[in-house]
Amino acid sequence: RIILIIISILLTPPTKAQIAENFSSNIYITPAITIGYTFRCGWNYGINITIGFQKVLNSLPNTSWGLDLQYYIINYNSDRHIITAFNLVIDNSITQFGLGLGAVSKTWGYKKINKDRALGISTVFDIGSGNYRYPWLGISTFIPSDSWTWSSLPYYISYHFFWRQEPIFIKK
Repeated sequence: RIILIIISILLTPPTKAQIAENFSSNIYITPAITIGYTFRCGWNYGINITIGFQKVLNSLPNTSWGLDLQYYIINYNSDRHIITAFNLVIDNSITQFGLGLGAVSKTWGYKKINKDRALGISTVFDIGSGNYRYPWLGISTFIPSDSWTWSSLPYYISYHFFWRQEPIFIKK
């Protein structure tokens, strides 16, 4: 529900007073599929969706700021830890850097009906060649709060390869 509320707020058309002279309205969506490894935990896989909002006109390569939604699963000691994160990102065709908040969750117990969750800080740094046909390399970190007791180590560094689709422009 929160994802839909955030997306609807961010996709509402701004008034002319809200758009500065050095920005132009470019709204795009870039989905990605990831696979990687989290140190001391195990393999991870998931999806990313980057929503770009404003393009800075005087930047080379064309750089935008936006929101990166992450959902990935880490296999840890034959368990699944699910991390969902929202990062504010600076994005272009070569790099992406972001900082945000996230949550980690795990089901446990008889028939997996119990669920633990903890909030934390999320960062992302991705680099690519500028050609969307080649895979990107990224580093994600997630540091859960002290209330997370399922792993003795935080998910400090996750390396991942991912295939990112070329941006799909909604408003250009």
